Amino acid sequence: MLFRSAVFDGELAAHGMKISEKGKMLICEGELKSGHFRLPGNISSQFISALLMALPRLSGDSTLEITGKLESGPYVKLTEDALREAGISFERTGNLYNIPGGQRYRLPREKTVEGDWSSGAFFLCLGALSEKGIRVRGLDGNSSQGDRAVTEILKSMGAKLREEKGSVTVSKGRLRGLEIDAAPIPDLILVLTQEPTLVLTQELTLAQIQVQIQVLILELTPVQIQEQT
Repeated sequence: MLFRSAVFDGELAAHGMKISEKGKMLICEGELKSGHFRLPGNISSQFISALLMALPRLSGDSTLEITGKLESGPYVKLTEDALREAGISFERTGNLYNIPGGQRYRLPREKTVEGDWSSGAFFLCLGALSEKGIRVRGLDGNSSQGDRAVTEILKSMGAKLREEKGSVTVSKGRLRGLEIDAAPIPDLILVLTQEPTLVLTQELTLAQIQVQIQVLILELTPVQIQEQT
């Protein structure tokens, strides 16, 4: 199943592209033209990041307008950080980006990629179920990654947590259920289903991971775990 957005496809079509599917193949034709782009704030951040990375390479200047509330903002912030590090200039005023065209990426010869909080969250959550606990190394406590919020969520749920330079250790405490709004951190939804958690989400979040949620339900049903929506 290809994860696509009719809104995103429409923006590409309005700027010189044609997107179609043939079996399992995604066919992209045409040439992307600069101009004014509009995407809703509740679309996957991946589509917003894609345009932020592509528009600086076009010959003309472009604007990208995010309509409504920007969901998954932390993920877009990571893209902004990466663009600046690569020497790409842009201006952001609220939810409007002004992006000059004709730019070139000036990437460093070597780059150390920080640890991924989304992946580390699986082990941290497992630690919350262990008396001995689990220590995860390579996680930057000052990272811009939104999924760093898993530490505060686990502490609020009663897990024991210790942060040291470059590592986080989580062990079992008196766990309790918790209600959270996972719209800014949708990648944590599947992780947190290991805990006694009720996750409140918005339409974006459910649309982004609907396939993964269905697979998870199928896997949990044999062990008598029930879902509520």
